[in-house]
Amino acid sequence: CNNVAPGELERTCRKVGAHRKEARGKQNRTPARKEYDRTYNRLKVRKQRGKISVDEWNAAVAEAQELLDRSERGELTDEELRRRFEEF
Repeated sequence: CNNVAPGELERTCRKVGAHRKEARGKQNRTPARKEYDRTYNRLKVRKQRGKISVDEWNAAVAEAQELLDRSERGELTDEELRRRFEEF
């Protein structure tokens, strides 16, 4: 909807809803997900600056996702996961 949202003076329903949805998603993140997000962003910046190639970035992100999955299944503790992410 592109109309002004109820209780707002300028922002549209679309902008208000997107902001609320993003805020809700960040509140429910586990410690493992927070560490993964930090690692992902760190790798993305390295790729953008040309410090690692796209292939290296893809491999690192795939490995990080696998570690996150293992942590969510209970195979890794949060501390082990954090230590492994620091190696990237």
